[in-house]
Amino acid sequence: MYKLACLLASFVLHKISRVLTRRTPTERFEVDGANAARNFLKKEASHWDKHRSQLVWDAIALHTTTSIAWHKEPEVIATSYGIVADFAGPDHAMGGHLRWDAYNLIIEELPRLGMVEGITEIMCHLCRTKPQTTYDNFVGQFGERYVEGFSLKGTQFIDLLEASKLG
Repeated sequence: MYKLACLLASFVLHKISRVLTRRTPTERFEVDGANAARNFLKKEASHWDKHRSQLVWDAIALHTTTSIAWHKEPEVIATSYGIVADFAGPDHAMGGHLRWDAYNLIIEELPRLGMVEGITEIMCHLCRTKPQTTYDNFVGQFGERYVEGFSLKGTQFIDLLEASKLG
């Protein structure tokens, strides 16, 4: 039950964290959402121990960083896996465990309703309002493609390395 509660909290709080979140000017959207979830759990599930709350924080904060999330605890893996499947379909979810027939049943009950356009607008908004939080992740790609004047040039690790005077 412990693991199921963490998994469900991660999914639900990931979905509603945009409503709960006090957007900071300096944190990535995943961290803002994870912090909002942790604050919500402190108030509404004060009996949860630190480890359980940390699992939810990790699941939300790392959900877009699959190269790390998929090496974490099962609750973190499953949250990331489910979110990837939600956005990209079963073909892009880890391990091929989700079949198209099951996915289509879910989409029939819970249609995507302009999800791609909505996500694109959110990511572009982040590029316009919090550009420094978009340079080390996929969000900056939306800026490069859709936001006039946005550029990742000079913000990437390779730029830092090449500009270094350390030789």
